[in-house]
Amino acid sequence: MNRRACVLAVTGCALLVALVAVLLPRYRAESAQVEPVAGSAAAEFLHPGVGVNRQRLDKVRKNLKKEPFKSAYAKLRKDPLTKPGRIPHPFERILCLPNGEVTGDAGCKNERNDSLAAYGDALIWYLSRNKSYLRAAERILDAYSAKVQTHVGDGGPHDADAPLQAAWTGINFTKAAEIIRYSQPKGKKWQGASRFGAMLRRAYVPFVKSGTQKGMNGNWDLASADATIGMAVYLNDHALYKKAIKLLHDRVPAYFYLVGDDNGSGYPWPPVDGSWGLNRSWYMCPEIPDGDPDDQLILVPGALTPSECPAPEKYRGAYMSGQTQETCRDLKHPSYGIDSALETAVTARIQGDRAQFSWLKKRLTAAMEFHARYTVKPSPRQLCGGRAFQDRMLPGALEIGYTQYHKSVALPNTRKVLLKQRKERQANEFVAWETLVWGTP
Repeated sequence: MNRRACVLAVTGCALLVALVAVLLPRYRAESAQVEPVAGSAAAEFLHPGVGVNRQRLDKVRKNLKKEPFKSAYAKLRKDPLTKPGRIPHPFERILCLPNGEVTGDAGCKNERNDSLAAYGDALIWYLSRNKSYLRAAERILDAYSAKVQTHVGDGGPHDADAPLQAAWTGINFTKAAEIIRYSQPKGKKWQGASRFGAMLRRAYVPFVKSGTQKGMNGNWDLASADATIGMAVYLNDHALYKKAIKLLHDRVPAYFYLVGDDNGSGYPWPPVDGSWGLNRSWYMCPEIPDGDPDDQLILVPGALTPSECPAPEKYRGAYMSGQTQETCRDLKHPSYGIDSALETAVTARIQGDRAQFSWLKKRLTAAMEFHARYTVKPSPRQLCGGRAFQDRMLPGALEIGYTQYHKSVALPNTRKVLLKQRKERQANEFVAWETLVWGTP
């Protein structure tokens, strides 16, 4: 080895040691738990490379006559959103009101539907080479990039649901744009590519790059990570990419509980911003034992944060691996968090950053199995105060995780849910057509 190589090697090791020294205080080591690492994509981003790459799309295209792709593709083609003649309805200032209120909003529902439509059209174009869908996707993307200036809430920018809306719609707009930009017919070029990038910088990136407002629930920041990493790839912005990975690392330990990664407290790690969410009573306290074999956890009315639960030494049990910050809310919101975390990892892996899937493995597989279990069978009497779940996991939310992990981790509950939900429509808020893109036979 020559002197220059030696110097580089020593320098590289020194930098690695420094990086570990920075990360270790924040993320505690544990047996069999992979430490999170700083995002490190390849020097040049791979395109298309947001949520799916060319290799995967070609595989799906090759297998459209086989299941689960055949049925999933048929559903996509028949979906009311994916009509070549669809007329987009962008607004200059997109206003979303809290809790999904529609009276008085401006373009909120339109934007969600149009973003799903653009992504669906882009997929159909790639898989069928039917140019009417190429034009349909371009029409939507061009209409929005020419019109949209910002997202607002009822009190101004960065208020109410504006950051979440920018994340949800930004995820699918960017996936659509990435496919359209890099799958043009030979000799053609999407003329709106640069203007679309300018719109992302102007009206989406500012709302997602640092996460959502303090105190919002964890699925918001995970959606922001998903949106941010996609925009980083589209914009070829490595600094923005690192922000996305930081968002993922900051929120995952506080959102997905893993036994053994709690410093012996029995509680999840708090979010980096120190907030526990708007309705903090979704956090649970251990239950007083009474000999019932179903004893697990109860929701203590009025408990504000895990640290305000009664002294844990007086109670049996603790949180269970796979439980999320929002488990006692419903099953839908944990679905958002699971899908966003996994899709962020997908984009990272496409870009050469394979560490994210390894780091997420224990937490996410536990979360998938935990929530899938209560989608197919009643929850234990004491879970979440004995309240039965009135909803279920979102169709498609588990597909990426199952495809990634099923060969190394037993996921029987996840498999049952996948097989059942593949019969349903897969376009909910921002979780869309995952069976078609990432399904496993």
